[in-house]
Amino acid sequence: MLKTEKNNKKGKNMNKLNITKVRQMNKLKITKVSVYPVYSSQDRLRALARVVINDALQLTNLRIYEGSEGLFVSYPIEFTQKGEEFRQIFYPLTREFREYVEEVVLAEYHATMGGEK
Repeated sequence: MLKTEKNNKKGKNMNKLNITKVRQMNKLKITKVSVYPVYSSQDRLRALARVVINDALQLTNLRIYEGSEGLFVSYPIEFTQKGEEFRQIFYPLTREFREYVEEVVLAEYHATMGGEK
């Protein structure tokens, strides 16, 4: 939770967000990436990945798949109670951040695999 400051000017209680904290949160940076290759997969799954953002938030169960146009990163899903439909648990809201995550994760995948493409 963000710290707030109380301002009692003219008898009013006003909460102000700590602007420095808000600005820091707007700069999302991947600070750690871990990749775990999957060698015995029967499908197109090549690895699992975990990323840490701003040394504060860990996202797990990202999957690296081999698609028809190369490798891509998939985000975790959960199935509904009926088991027929699913929904993503978390995912980037912007194309720019999605591309950033994919670039960093795939670079770590290639480094982990010894430069294989």
